[in-house]
Amino acid sequence: MKYISLVFLVFFVFQLLFIIDLTSFNFKNFYLDIYSNSMFSDNLRVYSVENCFFEHNKYFSGAYNVNYPYHYFELWLNALISNISKLYSGSTYYLIMTPIFLSTYFYGVFSIIRFKLKKLTQLYCVLLTFLLLFVTSFFIPFIDRLELEFNPLFNDPSIMGVEFQKLSFSYSIFLSFFILIMLKKKVYAQIVLLSLPVFSIVYAPSIIGGLVFYNIFNYKKKIHRTLLLYTLLIGGGDFYFLSQPHFD
Repeated sequence: MKYISLVFLVFFVFQLLFIIDLTSFNFKNFYLDIYSNSMFSDNLRVYSVENCFFEHNKYFSGAYNVNYPYHYFELWLNALISNISKLYSGSTYYLIMTPIFLSTYFYGVFSIIRFKLKKLTQLYCVLLTFLLLFVTSFFIPFIDRLELEFNPLFNDPSIMGVEFQKLSFSYSIFLSFFILIMLKKKVYAQIVLLSLPVFSIVYAPSIIGGLVFYNIFNYKKKIHRTLLLYTLLIGGGDFYFLSQPHFD
């Protein structure tokens, strides 16, 4: 338990260093997404409504209090932490919830290193794990010239980058999937991966579609392929239908 607390403390201090102005000891402005997620969390805490309509839930409650698919798991957790601690939900999201998920991902990477590199001491495994958290993308010159690279924050897609920390929970699910694949537990790996769209609906088309096609090519009987293909089409249609708010 003490090691879990220590790892969390390391990530907490790391986050704190980027949000505290060391000259005046005041808080700096949060990244824009932190404010958005803070308002989503407040909507959940105050109105218990899963949507992205911000203050509309208060001023136009009859028209806008509808459910809208999004990634609410970490937002509900943040709302709970904010409610218990009585702290601003933006601060709890950045300084408490994000370090929790970063710590979870850290232990996943650490377990892989310990499993694969048994000759390394525990200290070296810890140091290597921390270094791997900062691994970012490769530089490819022709991609750098594309208009897709409009946001400089996208140039640091490591889990420790400010733009991609919000995906730390998703990274942990993907990591669990790869660990199970590594252990040759393919069925359990698919179940874990299928849990991700439950937590964040935006992954539904790619994950459900990918797993359906994977299983299609693993089934030899034509009837199984046909049923799986229809499942893909119906599931995809349901996703796009449910992704739109439905007003009364």
